[in-house]
Amino acid sequence: MRSLRGWFLVAAALFAGAVHAQQRVHFASQDPAVELLGFWFAASVPASTAAPTVVLLHGCGGTYNAKGELSERTREYARLLNEHGLHALVVDSLMPRGEKEICTQRIGTRKVTQANRRLDALAAVAWLAQRAEVDVGRIGLMGWSNGG
Repeated sequence: MRSLRGWFLVAAALFAGAVHAQQRVHFASQDPAVELLGFWFAASVPASTAAPTVVLLHGCGGTYNAKGELSERTREYARLLNEHGLHALVVDSLMPRGEKEICTQRIGTRKVTQANRRLDALAAVAWLAQRAEVDVGRIGLMGWSNGG
């Protein structure tokens, strides 16, 4: 009986990790010559089912923590969306343009502008529209501060 319980715990841990695993993706921005970095969090839905998807757009502090990993808030929102049957795509608009954060830059002098962010959001939606597992009629955007 103990062995069966152990296998169940291992299987549950592996399944939980797979449901919320991130996949690094790349796609072109609609801003010329910019290759965006994204992180795809696929919801656990049947393979033949196209699911709604939310694009997550970071604020002026970027999408990473001090260790260079996706921020806890970003991972938690992706997890929450996945638990509700939605895919999540995190878009990094800063690092591909050589910036870690823009909060400390004066608004009129920022290298990454709202116009750049808009083009990145449009590119993310276009990338998602090509994916069979995405319900293109149900794509949403969620952003924080500069990404909102």
